[in-house]
Amino acid sequence: MSYSQPPPQPPAGPGAQPMPPQGYNEATGNSGQGVMSAPGPPRGPPTGQGQAPLLAQEPPKGPPPGSQWGAPPPSGQGPPPQQHPPAQMQPQAQQGPPQGPPRGPPQASQAPLTGPPMAVGGPPSAHQAKSRYPRPASATIPPPVPTGFAQPGGGAAPGPSGGMSPAVSQPYAAPPPMANGDAASGGPGFAATDPRARPRYPSQPNGGSTPGAGALPPGAGQAPASALDRPSLSTDPAAAFDLMGSRTVLPPSPVRAPIPELPESHRRRNVSPKVIRSSLNRVPIQQALLRKSKIPFAVTIYPFGPEELPCIESTVIRRCRTCRTYMNPFVTFLSHGRRWRCNMCFRVDNVPEDFDYDSIQRKHVERSERPELNYASVEYVAPSEYMVRPPQPCIYMFVIDVSQEAVANGMVELVCNAILANLKTMTGDARTKVGFVTFDHQLHFYNLATSQSQPRMLIVDDIEDAFIPLPQDLVVNLKESFDNVKLLLEGLPAMFKGTTSTSSCLAEALKAGRKLVQHLGARMTVFQTARPNVGEGKIERPQDAKLNGDDLAGLQPSNAFYKQFSVESSRCQIGIDLFSFGRGYVDLATLSQTVKFAAGMTYFYEAFSATNVEQRRKAEKEIGHYLTRSLGLEAVLRVRASSGLVMSTFHGHFFVRSADLLALPNVSPDNSYTLQVTYEHDLPENQQYAYFQVALLYTSSTGERRIRVHTLALPTATTLGEIFSSADAQAIASVLAKMAIDRALSSRLSDAREAMINLVADCLKAYRELMGGGADRGLISPNSLRLLPLYVLGLLKNAAFTVEPGVAIDSRANAMTMMKVLPLWELKEFMYPRLYALHNLPEDVGLKDEQNRLPMPVVLHASASVIERGGIYLLSNSQYMLLYVTRDTPAQMCSDLFACGYSELKCGPVDIPRGESTLSKKVRNIVRGLRSCHPRYLVLVLITEESKLRPIFMQHLVDDKMGSQPSYFELLQDIQKRAS
Repeated sequence: MSYSQPPPQPPAGPGAQPMPPQGYNEATGNSGQGVMSAPGPPRGPPTGQGQAPLLAQEPPKGPPPGSQWGAPPPSGQGPPPQQHPPAQMQPQAQQGPPQGPPRGPPQASQAPLTGPPMAVGGPPSAHQAKSRYPRPASATIPPPVPTGFAQPGGGAAPGPSGGMSPAVSQPYAAPPPMANGDAASGGPGFAATDPRARPRYPSQPNGGSTPGAGALPPGAGQAPASALDRPSLSTDPAAAFDLMGSRTVLPPSPVRAPIPELPESHRRRNVSPKVIRSSLNRVPIQQALLRKSKIPFAVTIYPFGPEELPCIESTVIRRCRTCRTYMNPFVTFLSHGRRWRCNMCFRVDNVPEDFDYDSIQRKHVERSERPELNYASVEYVAPSEYMVRPPQPCIYMFVIDVSQEAVANGMVELVCNAILANLKTMTGDARTKVGFVTFDHQLHFYNLATSQSQPRMLIVDDIEDAFIPLPQDLVVNLKESFDNVKLLLEGLPAMFKGTTSTSSCLAEALKAGRKLVQHLGARMTVFQTARPNVGEGKIERPQDAKLNGDDLAGLQPSNAFYKQFSVESSRCQIGIDLFSFGRGYVDLATLSQTVKFAAGMTYFYEAFSATNVEQRRKAEKEIGHYLTRSLGLEAVLRVRASSGLVMSTFHGHFFVRSADLLALPNVSPDNSYTLQVTYEHDLPENQQYAYFQVALLYTSSTGERRIRVHTLALPTATTLGEIFSSADAQAIASVLAKMAIDRALSSRLSDAREAMINLVADCLKAYRELMGGGADRGLISPNSLRLLPLYVLGLLKNAAFTVEPGVAIDSRANAMTMMKVLPLWELKEFMYPRLYALHNLPEDVGLKDEQNRLPMPVVLHASASVIERGGIYLLSNSQYMLLYVTRDTPAQMCSDLFACGYSELKCGPVDIPRGESTLSKKVRNIVRGLRSCHPRYLVLVLITEESKLRPIFMQHLVDDKMGSQPSYFELLQDIQKRAS
C-alpha cells in the first residue's frame, strides 16, 4: 500500500462506506422527492406586480420576484492535524457503544456564528472611514422617521435592518485562505472586514425627504438610525435572542458554519462542513426529543468537491464486516491494537495481519501515519472487485438545436465557438471521444472518422423510426479526429445560416444520441432554443407564460417522455445536462425532467440574445467551466449512519437504485444532495457520538476506479437545550426549501408557504416553552436560529415561492430546480442576497492584503432603509449582481468608477471600465472576487433610480414590504401570533 498525501491542508471530509460495483441490481426509479409535514390553514394568495427578464436589452415593465441566472465556497479547513496515534487502546473488546465519562458541559466550545462583536457608541476610531467625494447641497439627509412597524403592544418598533451604518471594529479573524476559499471570509482568499461607522451628513433644516428618497418602495418601513446601528451580537448559540426587539440580526460578515462541540482529537479530524453539513450539530438520543424540537433533521452533502484528498493505494480496503463502514479516524483499537471496534455498529473485528505493512512499498507503516486514521476525507484506488467492466472513458455527446430560432438568437454560433475554445482542455485523457447530433425537423449526424478528409453530414428525414447510419464513425476519438472536429465546429454555423425550419424534434435527437453511446455510457449535453413541436416529445401546453396565486399547473410535466428518457439513460450510465436559450416560453418544467434522474443540471438563459455582450460572455464562461470542470463517471453514492439512524427522503438529481443507493451516471463539483434522517430506534443512553459516512464510488476522467469517503462525527444530545443550541439556521432553511418545493408541486403553493412559516413558529414555540415563558415573553429564539425567520422571508419572496403575479413559468421552474441541487454555500445567497455599500469603503477594503486575501465590505440588511442618497450599492444573490447608483452620487465618484457622469450611465448588463482611481480598483476587485466564488458567471447589471430596472433591485430588498409580500417585522408578528 502506498499513500499520496496532498499539500498541507486540514483534514478532509468524513469517511464513507464502500459502494457496490457498477453492476449493482437496479430497483424501481424514485424521484427522491420529500413530503412536508401538514401545513396550517391555507392563506389566500395576495396580489402584486410582475417581473421582467434582467438581461433583456429592453426590460419590460414590472419587477421580477426573482431571476434565473453561484455564493462563496463554504468554510475551508484549518492546518493539518498533528500526526499521532488516532485511536484509543483498550484491553478488552466489548459490544455496544463505548462507555464514556458522565455527561457534563461540552468539552470544547462551539465556534461563534459571527465575527467579533462590534463596539457600540464612543468616539470614532482612527480608522474611521471618510468619504473622498463632496456631497451636493441637495444631498443632505434628514433624520429618518420610524414608520410602519407597529408592535403588538402599540407604538412603533424599529425595522430589523433600519439605518445601519456599517462600522469598523477589530479586523475579522478568518483562517488562512484555502485553495477553494473560505466561506467564513466570503470566498476564495476573502477576508471579512468590520468597517467603522461611515460619516453621517447634516440633516435638512425643514425635514425634507427620507434617506434614499426616490428609492423607497411604497410601504417600506424605516427604522431610527443612530451613530452605530449594529449592536453587539452574542456569539453564544444557546443564548436567547429577542427577535421583536432587535432590528439587526445579520452579522457584519458572512455567517460561518457552526462547528460541532467535539473534543480536540475529534474536531481536528472531523470532516469540513463544506462536504457534509447537518441541520443539527448534536444528534438527539431519542426520536421523541427530535419531534419535540420541531426541527427537521437532514444532512446536505457535497461529495465531489475539487479539493485534493489523500489517496490510498492498497490491494485490500479495510471495512467493517457487519455494516461495511470504511475504517476512519473515529474507530477504536482494542486488545493492544489487534482488534478494532466499528464506530457505526460497535461490532468488533480483527485487525488484518498485514495492516501495518505496506505491500507496495514493502515497508512497515506506523498507524499514526495512515491517512484513513488521520483524515475524515480520503480517496481509495479501488481494486478489481469494484469493477464489472473496464473503466469508462470520457465521452461527450453534443445534441444541438439548429432551428431558425436557434440560429437567429446566435445560440448555434456561440455554442460552436465555446466548444471549439475548450476543445484542447476538455476533461478527459487520450481515450476521450466526441459525437454530434443536430436537429430541427430532421436529424443530422456527422461522420468524423480519420479516413475522411473533412466532416460529412448524414441527414435522416424519417424521425419517427430513425436509424443510425455508420454508427462506428459518428463517435470518434477526439485526439485522433481533432482536425475533423475542429472543421465541423468552425463550419456548423454557416451550414444552417439560412435555415427556415421552425420545427424542433428534440425527443428524436435525444433517442438518437443515446443509441450511439448506450453501450459505453457518456455525458450528453443538450443545447436547446425552440420549444419541441414535432415528434414524441412534442409540447402542446399553451404559451401562457404567467402563473398567479396557487395555480401551479404549468409546473407539472406536460409530456411523460422526458422523465422516462432520463430514467432509461441513467441505467445506461448516460448523464444529461440541459442548456436552454429560449427567447420565450419553452416549458422548462417539462424539459428539466430530462436531467432530473440523469444527475445533470439545467442552465437557463432567459430572453437570450448573442448580441447582448454580457449575456454572451455569461454563456461562454459557463460552457467553458462545464467542459473543463472535474468529472466522475458511472458513480454510485451511499450514506451510512450510526445504528438507529436511517436516510429516509432524498433531494437532488439522481436515480434511486435501492433504499439507500443513489445512481449518478455523472457526478460534478456543482451538485449537492440532501438526505433527511429518521430513526429506526432510539440511540443508547450512554452513546456520546453519532456518525455519518458518505461513500462515492466513481470512475475518474483518467480511467481509475476510485472510492471517495467522508466521515462526520457529531455529539449526541439528551436535552432540548442542547438541540436548539446546535441548530444550523442555513442548513434548516435549505431543507425547508426542498420540502416546500415538494409540497408546492404535490399540493398548492399557499400550502408550501404556510408550512414553512408554521415550522418556524413551532420551533420558536418549543424554545419558548423550554425557557419557561408564556406568550407574554414575546418572540425569542436561540441565538443559533435568529436568522431562520429572515431566510424563510427570503424564500417566500423568491421566484420559486412568491405569490406575486407576473412570474414566468420558466423562471419559477428554474428557481425550483436550482434550490434542489445548488450547494449550500451557493444556496444561502439565493435565499437571502448580500448587500454591500461601495461609496464609503474603508482604505483596506477591496485591496488585497499581504496574505493575498481580499477584505470585503460589511454585509448590510437587504432593506431600503440602509440606502443613502448619493450612495452606490452592490447586491449579489449567487446568480447575478445588481449595481445600484442613487441620483445624487457625487460627479467625481461617477467619473472615477464609470468614466462618465450620472446622466450618461446606460442601465443594463455592464462591465466596469478599467480605471486608475482607487475606487475603480476596489470595486473591480470586489466584483471579480465575488465572481471567482461561483461556478456560474455573475452578470453585473447597472441600475439607476430613473431606470426601468429599478423595481428589480427593490424586489431584492427582502426585509421590506412589497405588494402583498410581508416585511420582516410583519412576518415576525405573524410567527408570534401562530406561536402564541
